[in-house]
Amino acid sequence: MSDNIGRQEKLEMQRLFDIGDDGRTVFDQHLLNSLCIQIGERPVSIISTAGKSRQGKTFWLNVLLNGLQRGKARFDDHETIGGPGCIQFKAGLTRHTRGIMVWPKVFHRKDKSGKKIAVILMDTQGTFDLNAEIGNAAVIFAISLLMSSVQIFNTKSQIDAQDLDALNTFITFCQKADERVGQNFLIMVRDAIRTGRDNEYIEELKAQSQQAPTLRTLLTGVLDSFEKVDCFMVPRPAEPVIRASGEVPVKDCGSDFLSVLCDCANHVLDNLVPKNVMGTILTGETLKAHVESLVNHVTHNHHHAIGSAYLATSQLYFQKARITAETFFNEQHEQLIRENSHHPIQPELYAEELKRISGEAVKIYLVSPFFGTAQEKRSRFNDFEKGLQDRCLEKTENNENRYRDIRMAEAVNGSYSVYEQGMRLGIEALVNPGDPALITERHNQANTEAMSYFEKAVSEFSKETQLVETKRTLLSNMIKVKFDGLTRENGVRNLERKGKEIFEQLLEEHIANLRECISTTTNDEQIPVNLQRCAEKLQSRYETKKRELIFEVMNTLPTVSPQTISQILDNNRQAFTTPFKKCEDDFVSEVRDKLRMKQLMDKIGKMEQLRVNEKQRFGALQAETEAKFEQMRSALEEEQRRRARAESNRENNEAMSLLMNYMKENNDRQREQCDQERREHEKRQERRHQEAQERVDRVWQQRVYEENEQRREYQERLDQMEKEQRERQLWNERQQQTQDQQRRVLENQPTHEDPEPNGARPISQVVYFGYRILQSLGF
Repeated sequence: MSDNIGRQEKLEMQRLFDIGDDGRTVFDQHLLNSLCIQIGERPVSIISTAGKSRQGKTFWLNVLLNGLQRGKARFDDHETIGGPGCIQFKAGLTRHTRGIMVWPKVFHRKDKSGKKIAVILMDTQGTFDLNAEIGNAAVIFAISLLMSSVQIFNTKSQIDAQDLDALNTFITFCQKADERVGQNFLIMVRDAIRTGRDNEYIEELKAQSQQAPTLRTLLTGVLDSFEKVDCFMVPRPAEPVIRASGEVPVKDCGSDFLSVLCDCANHVLDNLVPKNVMGTILTGETLKAHVESLVNHVTHNHHHAIGSAYLATSQLYFQKARITAETFFNEQHEQLIRENSHHPIQPELYAEELKRISGEAVKIYLVSPFFGTAQEKRSRFNDFEKGLQDRCLEKTENNENRYRDIRMAEAVNGSYSVYEQGMRLGIEALVNPGDPALITERHNQANTEAMSYFEKAVSEFSKETQLVETKRTLLSNMIKVKFDGLTRENGVRNLERKGKEIFEQLLEEHIANLRECISTTTNDEQIPVNLQRCAEKLQSRYETKKRELIFEVMNTLPTVSPQTISQILDNNRQAFTTPFKKCEDDFVSEVRDKLRMKQLMDKIGKMEQLRVNEKQRFGALQAETEAKFEQMRSALEEEQRRRARAESNRENNEAMSLLMNYMKENNDRQREQCDQERREHEKRQERRHQEAQERVDRVWQQRVYEENEQRREYQERLDQMEKEQRERQLWNERQQQTQDQQRRVLENQPTHEDPEPNGARPISQVVYFGYRILQSLGF
């Protein structure tokens, strides 16, 4: 066989069943368990080969094993058949197989319908074995026949009257009436003249037997005992096969002989059917019960053990009937539970339904096929009926307990729900927490209603007084805990509301104090001082309000400790940290804006003063220049007058003329120089004026830009403060509306909204202050 297939695992055929020379049975329970575990829940097909001794059955099993391992039976020339890891065979006359042998590994493949199936390969000791009693051989063949779904009968040359007589003997040993004992039966004729599948040979046997009544009876007895009968002709093997012992090379077997054997093996493997025992497809679990039943009968009754297939499978069918009835009972009971949504059922109705289901289960059990004596049938029915009654009693008690527990739980939970529904009207006390007596009044009324509901709900369990009293006590404790919790919740809400009002009032006072400090803060050093002073006022007012609230709450809730009240107020104070911090940040921002604006105004004033000074200086310079021009004009006029006199007296004084010319030239030079100096001075003055004007313009543009930025920041801050004020006022109005609406629902009378007093005062002050700043800047 193939080196990479047949010798991967060093397995060998193992004996499952045998009858010793002393008549004792040998049965390998562990081997059966291993096979059934490998099969699992899949259907199983069992291929068994029987026939006369020393006619090549073991060699044939090697071909079948090759097909199971490879999927298709085939051999390569370099391979060998037999040897280690395969099925050992020997030459000679001594028998090699004893009892029923099986290959220890289960194969998994698909049957002729394409469904997955498990396959067991089985070998049976030779018939007419000279070393075995005919009775023992019949028992072994009968067990092999009743276990297999495919029975192969190996014979030589042809099937003769001796073979047919032996087969009829074995079949009769395990058959009752006209029942068929097997499923598929394959007659494999060795050393035949013809080759391949040849069912015509069976027809020829039928035709030949018509002239011999005894032979016809034997042939009909065999053919009618199986559901399907086939015939396969195998030619004579080569001499090395006949002489071989242990193993033989494939190339020495003869190609025709080995090819036909492979075709026969593939035909068997392609037409596998699961083992069917009277309508039941065997799996790992049912095969185990079937084989154990057969072996048990053989062990205790020996030759009388297998009188028929009915006796061999009676236990299986008793079990099948019981399982069918119990399955019906379970399915009907599960359907009943599903119809009631898996809730417990009223005991009387449940008992009637259970009685109906058990009666139908008994009918199903009684109409099932049974095989056994009347005493065995009656005994098994009594056991089944008692088991069914015990299950009904167990399920009835379980249903009653669950029904009682759930009904009791529903009574307690329903009564508690009634109490909670009644206490929901206690929301009045939460809207007006100053009147805790309202909760007590609602508690008394709701408690009465809940107890009344509880008594009605448990009226059907009046006999179980202790259980009812326990549940009543539980309900009372639950109501008491709820009432105590509601009372504490009322007090806590009262405390939280008052604490919120205190912090809102403190916030308004803190804002007012900071507003007062804005006008008195003249530099940055005073900002932390004023903040500290306002914080000290806030802390003082907080401590005063805190003492007043603790004194008030202690009068209404004496169970609440001052430390708890103080802790709640401190927690609320943490919640108001952001608003307090925001108003302080706004104070710092407004003060710093005011200081920056003051600095800007001072700077603008200085620049205006500088401009006035420059203007005055320019005026003085211009007056001085005009005075010099006036002096020069006076000198010129005087010179002109002198010149006139000189001209009238030119003849008398030429030197005077020259002097006058010199003076005129000098005067012209001085005038030109004065005019040039005046022009240069005017240019310098004009440049200085332009530079001063440019500086003033730049300063003014910077001031205008800063004023615009300041105005935009102020406007954004005003818009943000107005938005926050509107949101806060809207939230307060919604809170007030919600409280008023709850109060109207409870008191059934309309109310009028009372807006928060002075709610818009802070934002109006900010708007007025911004207006004054803008007015002071000239806008």
